[in-house]
Amino acid sequence: MVRKALQKEKLTIYGTGDLIRDYIFIDDVVNAFLACPCHLKRTNGNHYIVGSGKGYSVKGAINMVARAVESITSLKVNVISAKPPDRLLDIEYRNFIADNSNLKLDTGWFANTDLEEGIVKTVNKFRSNNLFF
Repeated sequence: MVRKALQKEKLTIYGTGDLIRDYIFIDDVVNAFLACPCHLKRTNGNHYIVGSGKGYSVKGAINMVARAVESITSLKVNVISAKPPDRLLDIEYRNFIADNSNLKLDTGWFANTDLEEGIVKTVNKFRSNNLFF
C-alpha cells in the first residue's frame, strides 16, 4: 500500500473495507523471532503465532496509509472502493486478530509498534531509500 501511494497509484478498498485484520510492523516480527532462541527451554519445538494482537479494519488501515503519505510528502492519495474479486475464498471474509499469548508467556515478547507509527516509519524508510520498485 505504501509503495503504491508513493507512486501516485490509487489505493483500493474492496467491498466495505470493514473486515478486521491484524497488521504488524516488521521490526516487531524480527524481535519475535529473536526472542525465541533466548528462551530455548520454553520455546524449543514449539510454534507461535506472531501478530500485533490488535485488529484494524482494512478501510482504516488504507486510510491511515493515505493520511501518512499525504502528511509526509504532500502527495494527494486517491482511495477508491471496488467490488471484491470473485476469486476470494469464504475464509477471506472473516476477521483475523492474532493471539500472541503463548509467545508472550514463553518469551515476554509483545509487539511494540502500533499501526499508525509503523506506517509512518515505513513511509519514511521507503522515501529515504527510494524503495519505490
